[in-house]
Amino acid sequence: MDGFSYVNIFDTKGIEYIIIIAFLLLIIPFWKLLNRPLKAQVTKGNAAKPLSSSVLNAPQGIFFSNNHTWAHMLKSGDARIGIDSLLINLTGEVDLKMLRNPGSVVSKGEEISELVRDGKRLAIVSPVSGMITSLNHALQDDPSMLHEDPYGMGWVCSIKPADWLGEVTGFHFAAAGNKNRKGKALPGDCALKLCPSRPAPSAGHRNT
Repeated sequence: MDGFSYVNIFDTKGIEYIIIIAFLLLIIPFWKLLNRPLKAQVTKGNAAKPLSSSVLNAPQGIFFSNNHTWAHMLKSGDARIGIDSLLINLTGEVDLKMLRNPGSVVSKGEEISELVRDGKRLAIVSPVSGMITSLNHALQDDPSMLHEDPYGMGWVCSIKPADWLGEVTGFHFAAAGNKNRKGKALPGDCALKLCPSRPAPSAGHRNT
């Protein structure tokens, strides 16, 4: 046909250009995939868990002290003692060490146990005075119960209170405690880290 000429691209470099274009079309999606932002992963135990309303909720009948411990009067007359979920979730994964034995007499504010992690410790004090009647040995074998069920299987010890009504005055009670503790800061410099280890009190019986 006049004015037109037929060119075979296989006899020129046209086929090379087509291959290069096809290669670029294939490689661009892979390049975008490899360069997309990666989501940061938080290793369990290296950071505190996010707090939510479900974490802070506690059963009715529990009294909260200002030292992030709780006390619940049992039908037997003993008070079950534990650590509130706010403190547990701020400190992260820890081990629990008991500092007292059954039969030990403690005063309100005295150390009964400690949370330990990486050579550091955070003292846990008794919310009430009295004699320790039992320890939760299962909790020492499986500290994860502190996180999973802090107001049930995660209890620390039981105490026969010396002045229950007098010492729980001023504590937060159940639903009121949940509301008030959502914005509660931890005492001193222990808000988000464990304090350096120091000698623990004797676990033996204290004379009265």
